[in-house]
Amino acid sequence: MKDIREIMKKRKHEEYLPPDYYIQLLKTYSFSGKTDIELFKEILNIIPCTNKSIEFGCGTGRGTKSFLEIYPNSNLDILDLSNDMLSYSKSKYNVKNAILNDSLSFMKQCSSVYDFCFSLWSFSHSVHQNLEKFENEIEGKKYVIKILRKFIDENLEKNGYFFIIHFDSHSEEQTILMKQWSKKSYVYDRKEKLSLSLETILEALDELKNSNIANYKIEHLSGDTIFYENLDEAIEIFLNFHLEGVFNNCSDDEWLKVYNEIEMDLKKYITAAGNLSIHPGCYTILINKNS
Repeated sequence: MKDIREIMKKRKHEEYLPPDYYIQLLKTYSFSGKTDIELFKEILNIIPCTNKSIEFGCGTGRGTKSFLEIYPNSNLDILDLSNDMLSYSKSKYNVKNAILNDSLSFMKQCSSVYDFCFSLWSFSHSVHQNLEKFENEIEGKKYVIKILRKFIDENLEKNGYFFIIHFDSHSEEQTILMKQWSKKSYVYDRKEKLSLSLETILEALDELKNSNIANYKIEHLSGDTIFYENLDEAIEIFLNFHLEGVFNNCSDDEWLKVYNEIEMDLKKYITAAGNLSIHPGCYTILINKNS
Protein backbone atom coordinates (compact mmCIF):
# COMPACT_ATOMS: atom_id res chain seq x y z
CA MET A 1 0.00 0.00 0.00
CA LYS A 2 2.78 2.44 0.91
CA ASP A 3 4.49 2.14 -2.49
CA ILE A 4 1.31 3.15 -4.34
CA ARG A 5 0.99 6.20 -2.17
CA GLU A 6 4.63 7.22 -2.31
CA ILE A 7 4.57 7.49 -6.10
CA MET A 8 2.09 10.35 -6.01
CA LYS A 9 1.90 11.92 -2.58
CA LYS A 10 4.31 14.78 -3.34
CA ARG A 11 2.49 15.87 -6.49
CA LYS A 12 -0.20 18.54 -6.48
CA HIS A 13 -3.56 17.75 -8.07
CA GLU A 14 -3.17 20.34 -10.83
CA GLU A 15 0.21 18.86 -11.81
CA TYR A 16 -1.58 15.59 -12.57
CA LEU A 17 0.52 12.52 -13.41
CA PRO A 18 4.06 12.27 -14.79
CA PRO A 19 3.65 11.41 -18.50
CA ASP A 20 5.62 8.15 -18.37
CA TYR A 21 3.63 6.95 -15.35
CA TYR A 22 0.37 7.94 -17.09
CA ILE A 23 1.31 5.85 -20.13
CA GLN A 24 2.26 2.94 -17.88
CA LEU A 25 -1.14 2.92 -16.17
CA LEU A 26 -3.34 3.63 -19.20
CA LYS A 27 -5.58 0.76 -20.30
CA THR A 28 -7.06 0.37 -23.79
CA TYR A 29 -10.65 1.55 -23.98
CA SER A 30 -12.77 0.00 -26.71
CA PHE A 31 -16.45 -0.06 -27.61
CA SER A 32 -17.84 -2.93 -29.70
CA GLY A 33 -14.27 -3.64 -30.78
CA LYS A 34 -13.36 -0.05 -31.70
CA THR A 35 -10.86 1.80 -29.54
CA ASP A 36 -11.51 5.38 -28.47
CA ILE A 37 -8.82 6.47 -30.95
CA GLU A 38 -10.53 4.57 -33.77
CA LEU A 39 -13.83 6.25 -32.90
CA PHE A 40 -12.05 9.60 -33.02
CA LYS A 41 -10.50 8.85 -36.42
CA GLU A 42 -13.93 7.97 -37.79
CA ILE A 43 -15.04 11.49 -36.86
CA LEU A 44 -11.92 13.01 -38.40
CA ASN A 45 -12.66 11.24 -41.68
CA ILE A 46 -16.16 12.74 -42.01
CA ILE A 47 -15.58 16.34 -40.97
CA PRO A 48 -14.44 19.01 -43.48
CA CYS A 49 -10.73 19.73 -43.79
CA THR A 50 -9.56 21.74 -40.81
CA ASN A 51 -7.28 24.77 -40.95
CA LYS A 52 -7.16 25.88 -37.32
CA SER A 53 -7.88 23.43 -34.53
CA ILE A 54 -7.48 23.02 -30.78
CA GLU A 55 -7.30 20.05 -28.45
CA PHE A 56 -8.49 20.52 -24.88
CA GLY A 57 -6.58 18.33 -22.43
CA CYS A 58 -3.91 16.89 -24.73
CA GLY A 59 -2.29 14.71 -22.06
CA THR A 60 0.44 12.57 -23.59
CA GLY A 61 -0.79 13.32 -27.11
CA ARG A 62 -2.87 10.28 -28.06
CA GLY A 63 -5.46 12.51 -29.71
CA THR A 64 -2.81 14.92 -30.97
CA LYS A 65 -1.00 12.14 -32.83
CA SER A 66 -4.21 10.79 -34.38
CA PHE A 67 -5.35 14.23 -35.50
CA LEU A 68 -2.03 15.11 -37.14
CA GLU A 69 -1.89 11.77 -38.96
CA ILE A 70 -5.05 12.80 -40.84
CA TYR A 71 -4.57 16.59 -40.92
CA PRO A 72 -0.77 17.09 -40.87
CA ASN A 73 -1.00 20.63 -42.26
CA SER A 74 -3.59 21.93 -39.80
CA ASN A 75 -2.57 24.67 -37.38
CA LEU A 76 -3.15 22.75 -34.16
CA ASP A 77 -3.11 24.32 -30.70
CA ILE A 78 -2.90 22.00 -27.71
CA LEU A 79 -3.97 22.89 -24.17
CA ASP A 80 -3.45 21.21 -20.83
CA LEU A 81 -3.44 22.16 -17.17
CA SER A 82 -0.33 20.02 -16.55
CA ASN A 83 2.94 21.60 -17.62
CA ASP A 84 4.55 18.14 -17.71
CA MET A 85 1.93 16.81 -20.13
CA LEU A 86 2.07 19.91 -22.28
CA SER A 87 5.86 19.83 -22.56
CA TYR A 88 5.80 16.11 -23.34
CA SER A 89 3.28 16.46 -26.20
CA LYS A 90 4.89 19.62 -27.56
CA SER A 91 8.23 17.83 -27.79
CA LYS A 92 6.75 14.94 -29.78
CA TYR A 93 4.30 16.58 -32.17
CA ASN A 94 4.21 19.49 -34.59
CA VAL A 95 1.79 21.85 -32.89
CA LYS A 96 1.38 25.58 -33.39
CA ASN A 97 0.82 26.67 -29.79
CA ALA A 98 1.07 24.85 -26.47
CA ILE A 99 -1.24 26.56 -23.98
CA LEU A 100 -0.91 26.02 -20.22
CA ASN A 101 -4.42 26.65 -18.95
CA ASP A 102 -7.70 25.19 -17.79
CA SER A 103 -10.08 24.53 -20.71
CA LEU A 104 -12.94 26.72 -19.48
CA SER A 105 -10.62 29.53 -18.36
CA PHE A 106 -9.16 29.56 -21.87
CA MET A 107 -12.60 29.47 -23.50
CA LYS A 108 -13.76 32.39 -21.39
CA GLN A 109 -11.03 34.72 -22.64
CA CYS A 110 -10.40 33.18 -26.06
CA SER A 111 -10.33 35.50 -29.08
CA SER A 112 -9.20 32.96 -31.71
CA VAL A 113 -11.62 31.19 -34.04
CA TYR A 114 -11.33 27.44 -34.67
CA ASP A 115 -12.98 25.20 -37.23
CA PHE A 116 -12.41 22.03 -35.18
CA CYS A 117 -12.11 21.45 -31.44
CA PHE A 118 -11.76 18.14 -29.65
CA SER A 119 -11.26 16.60 -26.24
CA LEU A 120 -10.83 12.90 -25.54
CA TRP A 121 -12.06 12.18 -22.01
CA SER A 122 -10.55 15.20 -20.25
CA PHE A 123 -13.06 18.00 -20.87
CA SER A 124 -15.27 16.81 -18.02
CA HIS A 125 -12.40 17.46 -15.60
CA SER A 126 -12.42 21.17 -16.40
CA VAL A 127 -16.21 21.37 -16.15
CA HIS A 128 -16.25 19.58 -12.80
CA GLN A 129 -13.37 21.59 -11.37
CA ASN A 130 -15.09 24.85 -12.30
CA LEU A 131 -18.40 23.66 -10.84
CA GLU A 132 -16.57 22.89 -7.60
CA LYS A 133 -15.81 26.60 -7.15
CA PHE A 134 -19.47 27.36 -6.47
CA GLU A 135 -21.43 26.62 -3.32
CA ASN A 136 -24.51 25.51 -5.21
CA GLU A 137 -25.27 23.70 -8.44
CA ILE A 138 -27.42 26.46 -9.96
CA GLU A 139 -24.72 29.14 -9.88
CA GLY A 140 -22.04 26.76 -11.07
CA LYS A 141 -24.09 25.61 -14.04
CA LYS A 142 -24.90 29.20 -15.03
CA TYR A 143 -21.19 30.02 -15.06
CA VAL A 144 -20.17 27.00 -17.16
CA ILE A 145 -23.09 27.30 -19.59
CA LYS A 146 -22.32 30.96 -20.21
CA ILE A 147 -18.72 30.10 -21.15
CA LEU A 148 -19.70 27.19 -23.40
CA ARG A 149 -22.31 29.29 -25.19
CA LYS A 150 -19.84 32.12 -25.70
CA PHE A 151 -17.10 29.85 -27.04
CA ILE A 152 -19.27 27.96 -29.52
CA ASP A 153 -21.04 31.13 -30.65
CA GLU A 154 -17.95 33.33 -30.98
CA ASN A 155 -14.93 31.02 -31.28
CA LEU A 156 -16.16 28.10 -33.36
CA GLU A 157 -16.20 28.76 -37.10
CA LYS A 158 -19.51 28.47 -38.96
CA ASN A 159 -19.97 24.84 -39.95
CA GLY A 160 -17.17 24.01 -37.51
CA TYR A 161 -17.18 20.94 -35.25
CA PHE A 162 -16.43 20.15 -31.61
CA PHE A 163 -15.97 16.49 -30.63
CA ILE A 164 -16.00 15.28 -27.02
CA ILE A 165 -15.63 11.85 -25.43
CA HIS A 166 -17.20 12.03 -21.96
CA PHE A 167 -17.13 9.28 -19.34
CA ASP A 168 -20.29 7.40 -18.32
CA SER A 169 -20.71 7.91 -14.57
CA HIS A 170 -23.01 4.87 -14.31
CA SER A 171 -20.57 2.35 -15.77
CA GLU A 172 -19.06 -0.28 -13.47
CA GLU A 173 -15.75 1.55 -13.53
CA GLN A 174 -17.08 5.02 -12.81
CA THR A 175 -19.55 3.91 -10.14
CA ILE A 176 -16.54 2.95 -8.02
CA LEU A 177 -14.83 6.26 -8.74
CA MET A 178 -17.80 8.60 -8.28
CA LYS A 179 -18.25 7.16 -4.79
CA GLN A 180 -14.77 8.46 -3.92
CA TRP A 181 -14.98 11.74 -5.87
CA SER A 182 -18.16 12.59 -3.95
CA LYS A 183 -15.99 12.90 -0.82
CA LYS A 184 -14.24 15.81 -2.51
CA SER A 185 -17.32 17.82 -3.51
CA TYR A 186 -21.12 17.70 -3.73
CA VAL A 187 -20.61 18.07 -7.49
CA TYR A 188 -19.95 14.32 -7.80
CA ASP A 189 -22.79 13.08 -5.57
CA ARG A 190 -25.30 12.37 -8.32
CA LYS A 191 -26.68 8.89 -7.58
CA GLU A 192 -28.98 7.97 -10.52
CA LYS A 193 -28.60 11.28 -12.36
CA LEU A 194 -26.15 12.02 -15.15
CA SER A 195 -22.82 13.38 -14.00
CA LEU A 196 -23.12 17.10 -13.37
CA SER A 197 -20.51 17.86 -16.04
CA LEU A 198 -22.46 16.00 -18.74
CA GLU A 199 -25.77 17.45 -17.60
CA THR A 200 -24.33 20.97 -17.75
CA ILE A 201 -22.77 20.47 -21.19
CA LEU A 202 -26.08 19.16 -22.56
CA GLU A 203 -28.04 22.07 -21.11
CA ALA A 204 -25.64 24.49 -22.82
CA LEU A 205 -26.00 22.60 -26.10
CA ASP A 206 -29.79 22.60 -25.86
CA GLU A 207 -29.71 26.37 -25.41
CA LEU A 208 -27.49 26.69 -28.49
CA LYS A 209 -29.79 24.41 -30.46
CA ASN A 210 -32.89 26.35 -29.43
CA SER A 211 -31.13 29.58 -30.46
CA ASN A 212 -30.33 28.04 -33.85
CA ILE A 213 -26.61 28.49 -33.25
CA ALA A 214 -25.53 24.85 -33.25
CA ASN A 215 -26.76 21.26 -33.36
CA TYR A 216 -25.34 18.19 -31.71
CA LYS A 217 -25.49 14.42 -31.70
CA ILE A 218 -24.87 12.37 -28.56
CA GLU A 219 -24.37 8.61 -28.38
CA HIS A 220 -24.00 6.36 -25.35
CA LEU A 221 -21.49 3.53 -25.74
CA SER A 222 -21.01 0.57 -23.43
CA GLY A 223 -17.37 -0.34 -23.10
CA ASP A 224 -15.71 -3.67 -23.77
CA THR A 225 -14.30 -5.47 -20.75
CA ILE A 226 -11.10 -4.09 -19.24
CA PHE A 227 -8.98 -6.76 -17.58
CA TYR A 228 -6.63 -6.15 -14.67
CA GLU A 229 -4.04 -8.83 -13.95
CA ASN A 230 -4.66 -8.73 -10.22
CA LEU A 231 -6.15 -6.66 -7.43
CA ASP A 232 -2.93 -4.72 -6.77
CA GLU A 233 -2.77 -3.49 -10.37
CA ALA A 234 -6.41 -2.41 -10.28
CA ILE A 235 -6.00 -0.55 -6.98
CA GLU A 236 -2.95 1.36 -8.23
CA ILE A 237 -4.72 2.39 -11.43
CA PHE A 238 -7.90 3.44 -9.65
CA LEU A 239 -6.03 5.43 -6.99
CA ASN A 240 -3.34 7.09 -9.07
CA PHE A 241 -4.73 7.18 -12.61
CA HIS A 242 -8.48 7.60 -12.25
CA LEU A 243 -8.44 9.46 -8.93
CA GLU A 244 -5.27 11.31 -9.95
CA GLY A 245 -3.65 10.78 -6.56
CA VAL A 246 -5.90 13.42 -4.98
CA PHE A 247 -6.25 11.36 -1.80
CA ASN A 248 -2.54 10.64 -1.48
CA ASN A 249 -1.83 13.80 0.52
CA CYS A 250 -4.64 13.35 3.05
CA SER A 251 -4.13 11.89 6.53
CA ASP A 252 -3.11 8.26 6.90
CA ASP A 253 -6.52 7.34 8.31
CA GLU A 254 -8.40 9.05 5.45
CA TRP A 255 -6.17 7.52 2.80
CA LEU A 256 -6.51 4.04 4.31
CA LYS A 257 -10.29 4.39 4.32
CA VAL A 258 -10.29 5.27 0.62
CA TYR A 259 -7.89 2.42 -0.13
CA ASN A 260 -10.01 -0.12 1.75
CA GLU A 261 -13.25 1.02 0.10
CA ILE A 262 -11.75 0.78 -3.38
CA GLU A 263 -10.29 -2.62 -2.57
CA MET A 264 -13.68 -3.85 -1.35
CA ASP A 265 -15.49 -2.51 -4.42
CA LEU A 266 -12.93 -3.97 -6.82
CA LYS A 267 -13.09 -7.42 -5.22
CA LYS A 268 -16.63 -7.76 -6.62
CA TYR A 269 -15.10 -7.99 -10.09
CA ILE A 270 -12.49 -10.71 -9.45
CA THR A 271 -12.95 -13.60 -11.86
CA ALA A 272 -12.36 -17.32 -11.30
CA ALA A 273 -9.00 -16.89 -13.04
CA GLY A 274 -7.93 -14.33 -10.42
CA ASN A 275 -7.91 -11.28 -12.66
CA LEU A 276 -10.49 -8.49 -12.63
CA SER A 277 -13.11 -7.83 -15.29
CA ILE A 278 -14.65 -4.33 -15.28
CA HIS A 279 -16.74 -2.46 -17.87
CA PRO A 280 -16.32 1.24 -18.66
CA GLY A 281 -18.66 3.38 -20.73
CA CYS A 282 -18.74 6.72 -22.49
CA TYR A 283 -20.79 9.30 -24.33
CA THR A 284 -19.60 10.75 -27.63
CA ILE A 285 -20.81 14.25 -28.45
CA LEU A 286 -20.39 15.85 -31.87
CA ILE A 287 -21.33 19.52 -32.01
CA ASN A 288 -21.83 21.28 -35.35
CA LYS A 289 -21.98 25.07 -35.57
CA ASN A 290 -24.67 26.16 -38.01
CA SER A 291 -23.63 27.80 -41.27
